[in-house]
Amino acid sequence: MSGPSSTIEEINARYPLHIRRFASGQYLSSLAYYLAATDPVPDAIKVLREDGSFRDYIVKPFPLKKGMYGYILLPKDKSLKDVKVIFRGTDFADPKSIAINLEMWGPGSTSFATEEKKIFHKLKQALHEHYHTDENETFDDLTLEVSGHSQGAALTQLFTNAFLKHRANDSNFDQIKNLKMTALNSPGVPSGLEKNAAENVRKQSTVKKPLKIVANYGMVGGDSVQVTGFDMIFSTLPHELVELNLLKVDKGLEGHWLKAFELEDGLQIRELWEMGLKFHASLHGAHSNVNFYAPIDANGKICVNSKYQYFTNTNKNDRKAMAKELNSKIVYTQHAFIFVKMFLYYLLEYKESMSEFSPLGFVKNLFWHTVGNSLSEKLKRWFSSYRTTQASAAEIAPVSTQPQIPAQDTPAMSQSSGIFNFFSRFAKENIRMQKQCCDKIEKVTLSNPKQVNLGKEEFSKRAVCMPKAF
Repeated sequence: MSGPSSTIEEINARYPLHIRRFASGQYLSSLAYYLAATDPVPDAIKVLREDGSFRDYIVKPFPLKKGMYGYILLPKDKSLKDVKVIFRGTDFADPKSIAINLEMWGPGSTSFATEEKKIFHKLKQALHEHYHTDENETFDDLTLEVSGHSQGAALTQLFTNAFLKHRANDSNFDQIKNLKMTALNSPGVPSGLEKNAAENVRKQSTVKKPLKIVANYGMVGGDSVQVTGFDMIFSTLPHELVELNLLKVDKGLEGHWLKAFELEDGLQIRELWEMGLKFHASLHGAHSNVNFYAPIDANGKICVNSKYQYFTNTNKNDRKAMAKELNSKIVYTQHAFIFVKMFLYYLLEYKESMSEFSPLGFVKNLFWHTVGNSLSEKLKRWFSSYRTTQASAAEIAPVSTQPQIPAQDTPAMSQSSGIFNFFSRFAKENIRMQKQCCDKIEKVTLSNPKQVNLGKEEFSKRAVCMPKAF
């Protein structure tokens, strides 16, 4: 398959910078879904860049725990010097992926902490191997772009904050002079991380390592995922430190589910039922990654397919509206459902070992794996004052770089599968969204189409939670 013509790239380049930025970020987040569903992962793939062009990038998977997928993309043309990191969003066909959303302090908060050493060791190794450097050589002026959608957007924020910390505390990433982040339909991150990220941003100048930062948030009106979590990093920083951009897409779903709650005849079961149906429709209609901008025709032309509002903190009149949109969270509701969240997290994270169900063992393990671990993490943070040291290469055990494919159902998993039918509708809609993302990528970007085996059978095989009849 040949790449897009220069004519298409010229057409893309005529779009305003903010559209090209979000188109590139949305493309990268779709690419994360594509790579996670592709076996084997292609060695190289075409990537839509911020300037509207497509270029070949080498793919390096991060070695991560089950349910969590991330990739490094390195340009084949080393003169480009822009490196990309992408994280996949939730796969509702994979219990491990769902469990990551139910972690105590927000999606990915525990998982990222456990994988952080491997992630940054892999990134450091990939940069040095790709640019052929040794102790006597340097490579400079690199740009690091990190992107993700949904759960992948939460991991994107966690990664960005951790990168700032690593860059300030050691010399491994001094060659990166520009940082760009694109988070689409992102839930919030743990409480206090926004303040921590602000400190890490300011620290770059304190240690005389100036860094230009651009952060792009994409939202869709009516998406309930965006109001979960606690903080959004960079949301209160001045434009002198971070250029912050917000693009809000209008799909006609803003306040959609509330419109059913009219109380015309008092509180009626019918109204509650209709509110639930509209809430479900709003969630799926608003949360899909394909609501943004993407190359959707066979040549790779960027298409703006919805009305939108654009805000930037470089315009002082936009700052108040941006802060309100980004920091609108239903924190008290989340606290109210904390025990439900803990219960579901335990079931999904440890369902593979549930060969025999014991009520006493269940209660013991529930509190050990949720309350105990969460308390341990909190105490660890208090005593460490958020300071960590980077592990040396010798401390990190060799790990396979092959992406992890969700395991097949075991007999124990099958016995408890009825518990997870709650997620079946989410799985069906989520798989449809992933398929749409993959179709877009497959049209224009494959360097070697024969390496990929996508289609309905592949997605159906992976949908272990989804019942046959719906």
